[in-house]
Amino acid sequence: MADGPEAEVVGTGMADIGVDILHTGHAMSSADQQVYVLLSTVLGIVAVLWFLDVVLCREWVKNDLREECSRPLIVRWCPFGSWGGYYGCCFKVLFIDFKGLVHTARCWTGGFRRGVIWMTDEAIGEKPPEDAP
Repeated sequence: MADGPEAEVVGTGMADIGVDILHTGHAMSSADQQVYVLLSTVLGIVAVLWFLDVVLCREWVKNDLREECSRPLIVRWCPFGSWGGYYGCCFKVLFIDFKGLVHTARCWTGGFRRGVIWMTDEAIGEKPPEDAP
């Protein structure tokens, strides 16, 4: 019989069926972990910059409407809009013009330039009075 701590450990069974090989085969080295951390950091930075670009383009659309004396009601981003090209941000817009008519429009902006290009603009009705239920 053996003396010491080895004598007390009897028959764990893990080494007998080869489970130790499975655990050591999937361990990541510190170099692998650094690569994954750097890749996820780069992807996170790209995602944040892309989100900020969409927010900036949305503000450009709202500012363009205000310059035309219109009030934006809804400015919704259309990520799969085909009218803006590859680098453009497409939006569907609902706004009230200076005459009180409600318009629905499609526009795009971006593509490394400031400015809004309006694709369609349709008047859909008049603005209801503020005190109407």
